[in-house]
Amino acid sequence: MSKKTLFLLVILLVLLLGVWKFHSRLPAAPGSVAAEGDGTLLGTVDMSTVTAITLEGVGATTHLARVEGDWCVAEKDDYPADFDRLRELIRSIDDTEAGQVIPAGTEHLAEFGLVGDETSTPTRVTMQHAAGQTVLLIGDRRAPNPSEPYWGRVPGRYVRVDEGPVRLLKEDIRMAEADPDGWWDRSLLKLVAEDIQRIDVATGTETYAIERGEDQVLRWADDDEGEEMDSNAVNRIFGALRGLRADAILPKDAEFEGVSHLDARVAGVTYSLHIGEARSEHNRARPIQITVTAADDVAPDVAADALRQSKLLTGKTYLIPSYQTDQLLPAKSTLIPPPPASEPPVPVEEEVVGGTEEGEEAEALDATDAEVEEAPAEAEEAADTEEATDAS
Repeated sequence: MSKKTLFLLVILLVLLLGVWKFHSRLPAAPGSVAAEGDGTLLGTVDMSTVTAITLEGVGATTHLARVEGDWCVAEKDDYPADFDRLRELIRSIDDTEAGQVIPAGTEHLAEFGLVGDETSTPTRVTMQHAAGQTVLLIGDRRAPNPSEPYWGRVPGRYVRVDEGPVRLLKEDIRMAEADPDGWWDRSLLKLVAEDIQRIDVATGTETYAIERGEDQVLRWADDDEGEEMDSNAVNRIFGALRGLRADAILPKDAEFEGVSHLDARVAGVTYSLHIGEARSEHNRARPIQITVTAADDVAPDVAADALRQSKLLTGKTYLIPSYQTDQLLPAKSTLIPPPPASEPPVPVEEEVVGGTEEGEEAEALDATDAEVEEAPAEAEEAADTEEATDAS
């Protein structure tokens, strides 16, 4: 390759890189020039010191705050918040870059969806922290420019922090939703299946109990006959207790009548589940109430944890999906392995009267051969008789 050709290729590569950089940058609002911001969106705010967050949106508000050390949802009677979701929100805000500053953006807030009107309302995130209070307004997404290639970046989001400038973020802020139904922790029990020592089940038709021996093998409790058990089917009950989740919390004045009962014992603590009839108006989900009691001889830390869970769960009625209650309350007959299939009887060959078919064919051939042999003999006798007559 000649030097001239190589030089032209380098020039072409530089031009292509310039075009790519021009199209990949985030453009600002039409008719304006954006300036790059420095650092993160909230600057020096220490998000680890946040003690309360309020999210306000269209027709919904959620107040999240620490109550006795735990994050709770005020709209759900201070029920524990989904901590994984909350952590994702805080991390998303804390890691967001400052973005581009929109010159004169504060004079046209409505154009960026940062003031409420008939068509849109910004999401308002108010955070209380060690340095005071910070308000984050989350406005509209940026629409791509006509000249922007379809394979370009995802449109950004316009935001404003306190009384600062309008900024255009490269990435959206995750989990910034104001509906309180999305913020409470739906996990009811987080039991380790291998730690459950015994379960007692009582339905309207039968009762049975399963216990875990010192060898970790599951057996029917109080069974001296050694009745067999389908371990895979039984383990589904323990798995349902480990991942029990609710669809909703019913109002305090909702009617409840427990028709089935399940007790699970773990290290001196008993979790009692009272389960009602399926509700057709809730897609066959079933109401459930849970109580937690600790034995008198348990360790102080175990008793304290049981008391904490009891305060959280007692007095509330949850709705759980029907598939989970089916796993919690299976009929005992489905937990017993079916008897082994009996082997089919060996077919007995029937004896053919008069011999086999092959034998009958052989006899028929012998008879035919005998008839063929008798025919020449009869012909010879007839010839001798005729000669004797002629001689006479």
